[in-house]
Amino acid sequence: MYTKFSFLPLIFCSLIFIAGCHVLLPGKDLSFLAEQDWSDNYALLEGTLSTNPEMIDGDHTTVGKTRPSTGPGKLYGSSNATEVIVTLPEKKLIRKIVIHSDNIQKFVIYADKGGTLHSDTDWQLVEEIKMVKSDPVVVPYTDITPTARFRIVVLGTSDSAALSRQEKAKVQRERDAFERNPENAGREFRRSRRNDRSYPARISEIEFFGFKSAGDPAADESDSNPEKESKLDLILK
Repeated sequence: MYTKFSFLPLIFCSLIFIAGCHVLLPGKDLSFLAEQDWSDNYALLEGTLSTNPEMIDGDHTTVGKTRPSTGPGKLYGSSNATEVIVTLPEKKLIRKIVIHSDNIQKFVIYADKGGTLHSDTDWQLVEEIKMVKSDPVVVPYTDITPTARFRIVVLGTSDSAALSRQEKAKVQRERDAFERNPENAGREFRRSRRNDRSYPARISEIEFFGFKSAGDPAADESDSNPEKESKLDLILK
């Protein structure tokens, strides 16, 4: 005869302990665990560069349009991709990217991980946003490598569908005119299906943020906070 032992009650109790540790540890101030101050916008640091300077000037009334992509956009599989590149004056550990745009819908973010044997840059995909539902777009940045160069490649905008419909309507009008012309009797209507039209995103500002360390208005380049870690050590002893 034996007795079944389930780990579920133990796991459940552990979760309750973690979630309610402020009750189980009376007198301990755990508010610092939930606190997180953001750094200033790194894009406004002196020396920051962009292929669209109006997107990093701190002025939301100036709007730039992304330009046809010559790199990762085509590698990603979209010949209509547009992009903007932002280069910070030094590598930073980014935790949040905010994009102010009224028409961006789908995009990917590449980070330059450094040169390779064949190139001075090494663009690697780090974030992918398939559907934007708000303006501004707030992207939690999860890559843990300090980086100075970012490439935002736009794959779709709210204008894309409307412009695509306009293009199809134009082709249909050309076909109808061709077929009505008696000189074209017996000939087949041909038109290049290649579509090199790009659908740029309108962006007023791109902002980059990290975590601000205690007493350091410039923000530390790492997530570590010695003060918070020491508090946690004392509580767990």
